[in-house]
Amino acid sequence: MPSEKALQRATELARLIGGVRRQIRGRVAKVLGQRDVSLPEWQVIANVRWQGAMTQAALAEHIGMHAAGVSRLLDGLEGRGLIRRVADADDRRCITVHLTARGEAWYARTHVAPMTELHEVMSRLNRAEQAVLARLLLKLVG
Repeated sequence: MPSEKALQRATELARLIGGVRRQIRGRVAKVLGQRDVSLPEWQVIANVRWQGAMTQAALAEHIGMHAAGVSRLLDGLEGRGLIRRVADADDRRCITVHLTARGEAWYARTHVAPMTELHEVMSRLNRAEQAVLARLLLKLVG
């Protein structure tokens, strides 16, 4: 059993990590809200843009949403012509999400503001500190 001090240290680290996450999400959501864009919409479009076509399941995992919520979100984005869902030829249950030309244009118009907010938070660390933080976080997520 870890000591009380070790448990408190772990709790404090978790609180700090959560605080950084809330700060980033809050800042990004604020600038997106000024453009009538939700954070989950931006997360979907940006991740498909950066990663390429993704399965709905991988997308849900990547952005930390429940699969049913992602499905509803994709319904809306597809209805607006920003993404298209393509069933795998061999397994029609496997659906990949692709950006349309309209989705690419949406990304081009939208991505600078949220990325600037993220950069402002992260630029409090120099490159070496960012690299150390990335290594430590990767170690925590396994």
